[in-house]
Amino acid sequence: MPTIATPAAQAKCGVPIAIRFASKIFGEDSDQPFRALKEVSVDIEAGEFLSVVGPSGCGKSTLMLMVAGLLERSHGDIAINGRSVREPVTDVGPAAIARAICTSFDSPAAPILLSISM
Repeated sequence: MPTIATPAAQAKCGVPIAIRFASKIFGEDSDQPFRALKEVSVDIEAGEFLSVVGPSGCGKSTLMLMVAGLLERSHGDIAINGRSVREPVTDVGPAAIARAICTSFDSPAAPILLSISM
């Protein structure tokens, strides 16, 4: 007889992501700084995913680029598996990175999924 694993019995995959008061201001030292992302904080447990949805220009892609380590944040911290992101995240493998950051720039209603699973 086959065994059916319940969600509680299944092992969690992936790594936790902690975003603490992360924000991005372009041109901070200029006379016309542009706030691309207001402070945001969220905890994403291993195996969970998060959809970031909003209108064009609200900071969705900026947040994803900062989580991936491709864009330096102005303030706050972003940690993946307890390690602060200071450079591009490459140690989770190409398949996980591809699943981690899925963006669609065509539609403001299209969600950006964040799901790091290995």
